[in-house]
Amino acid sequence: MDPTSSPLAGEVAEPEGVFRPAAGPPPPAGTSPVKGEGVRLLRYLWPHGLALVGAALCVVANAACTMALVPLARQAAAAFGNLTSRDLNLVIGGLVGLYVLKSAFAFAQTALAQHVALAVTAGLREDAFRHLLELDLRFFARHRAADLSSRLVQDLGLVRDALAAAVADVVPAVAIVTYGLSYAVWLNWRLAAATFVGAPLVAWTIGAFGRRLHGLSDRSQARVSDIFVRAQETLAAISTVKAFGREDDEAARFAEANQQHRAALWAATQVAALQPAAIAVIQTTAIGGVLWVGGQEILAGRLAAADLIAFAAAIGVGIDPTLALAQAWGRLQAAGGALDRVKALFNAEERLPQPVSPAPLGVVAGAIRVNDVVFGYDRAVLHGIAFHAEPGEVVALVGASGGGKSTLASLLLRLYDPWEGAVTLDGRDLRSIANPELRRAIALVPQDPVLFTGTVAQNVAYARPDATRAEIEAACRTANAHGFIQDLTGGYEAQVGERGGALSGGQRQRLAIARALLADPRVLVLDEATSALDTEAAALIREALGRLMAGRTTIVIAHRLEQIQDADRVYVIEAGKVVEFGAPKELVAANGAFRRLLDAAGHDGKFG
Repeated sequence: MDPTSSPLAGEVAEPEGVFRPAAGPPPPAGTSPVKGEGVRLLRYLWPHGLALVGAALCVVANAACTMALVPLARQAAAAFGNLTSRDLNLVIGGLVGLYVLKSAFAFAQTALAQHVALAVTAGLREDAFRHLLELDLRFFARHRAADLSSRLVQDLGLVRDALAAAVADVVPAVAIVTYGLSYAVWLNWRLAAATFVGAPLVAWTIGAFGRRLHGLSDRSQARVSDIFVRAQETLAAISTVKAFGREDDEAARFAEANQQHRAALWAATQVAALQPAAIAVIQTTAIGGVLWVGGQEILAGRLAAADLIAFAAAIGVGIDPTLALAQAWGRLQAAGGALDRVKALFNAEERLPQPVSPAPLGVVAGAIRVNDVVFGYDRAVLHGIAFHAEPGEVVALVGASGGGKSTLASLLLRLYDPWEGAVTLDGRDLRSIANPELRRAIALVPQDPVLFTGTVAQNVAYARPDATRAEIEAACRTANAHGFIQDLTGGYEAQVGERGGALSGGQRQRLAIARALLADPRVLVLDEATSALDTEAAALIREALGRLMAGRTTIVIAHRLEQIQDADRVYVIEAGKVVEFGAPKELVAANGAFRRLLDAAGHDGKFG
């Protein structure tokens, strides 16, 4: 007998207004046809245009002060032959004044560059996190949470440093070096030609070190991610670690990950430190050669001593900017790997299709139908499963672990879409309903409820942030939670700890029920809501659940068969298929799969 009578059973009609992708294979994981060119920083820079212009002006002014030192040095050298007190005061005053101005502009350009870099990376981080929240569970099944956190924090920190360096160091360095070389050519092209001999070697050195740093940065950031993962997994399961006495083992595993990161970072640090030293050696050698050529020019009468000093000053002002340029280029290359990892977040497009123009859901009666659904992860878990629950009914799904019951809960909440078939609410395919409306209509009370770091009141109000304190307390009273909350230090303002670690399992469960009461859904999905609790806690929660279920359509996924005492209908699921269904008493009398489950659980088979 067919457990449903839906007209959608078998071939599923196309839901009205639902988005359907074009035919063809899906894009590979981690790629995006929309964002294939990567993250565009321009739209993040645009809101900070004034600060960027200010930084640019300071860069120009700083560079101008540095450039002015060259002709001033030439003038001072020329005056030494006939030096007066007035000339000395002008030269020294000019040098001091230029350095004061240069320092002021350098401070301003660095501050403004950091302001822009911080603002841009903050915007990137917020958008990346929001993008992550929009992805479906397939993405999170393939990526570790600690790795994603590392990308949001560590990788974007490197991007921030590189962006600040690009504004504060690269632009002025290029301007100053260009000016110094141009002035040197104007003074004496022969000396300039000798100087340019080393320029290609410097450029090649910067590029070679940069490429090496890019690869080493990739390795280093991957090892940082490993540390995040190891620390998070161990600390999140600290009770299990202690229960099995594995502290030393976990400390050794963390130490291994930490040492691998240290080795990768040490390799990158050595390359970063060697780069300016190598460039400095090349530059010093080149300057020595230039001075030797210049001495020959003076001896030949083709060059004045003042011009050689000015030439040396022109080359000298370019030394520090060249080193700064090399270091900034190294930071940019180191950030390149980090930016690639951040871009991969933006490029991820694993999200459920949303309806283009969904019709309002309206008043929800709460009729649920699962029509010949096929679904799985790596392979099919559900094989043409079908069941229904009429408004206000309590329907139980029972069976051995691994049969697909919790997978059905995910489909009912539209955390996934079925491969074949459909799940409907009041005759509407869930794929045609806007997610916010669907989430208001259906609520989940899981076996292991998640609480967030914060107060009791904040966690209960997670379902409805605008709820008043009176509404929160009323929900907690109904959920048998008000009493233990009053005993907590701080009451409703007590901190629940990370993942609710300051509370017992039964207390967390009652807060989850209060949260669901506050949401006031028409459909409830109870996924093993009392299976992990002791008898006393389970009794309190069953009483609270009874109040929560009143007047609502309820899908109960149960291991403890006493949870289905009041079920209107029971579906027995084996290997992803409904093998038996009916009222509990009917199934007991049928002496089939349900009866075998009762016998295995030691249940007496008495219901009602």
